[in-house]
Amino acid sequence: MAATTPTLLLALRSPQSGWLATLIAALDEARADPGFDARQQALFAELAAGAPIAASVRKAAMERQYAFDSSMADELAAALEPAELPAAIGLDLAG
Repeated sequence: MAATTPTLLLALRSPQSGWLATLIAALDEARADPGFDARQQALFAELAAGAPIAASVRKAAMERQYAFDSSMADELAAALEPAELPAAIGLDLAG
């Protein structure tokens, strides 16, 4: 089966396509990151083709994912913190 746009869109309509959606979104994000280099892409391709994943690799990946998620959450929280308005712009609601 070819991964054409219509095929993928149809597959993503299925209620059971959560993992497919997650993997597509993650791969798209990874491809935009210069740190996801050709070596990592080749390793991912092998795994996606069915290479076995050892328990020790799964554990290491989960630990690294947790650290990555934590750093992303910290960055997101910092980006979402509202900036304080300068005093000249603030409203005086007491008066």
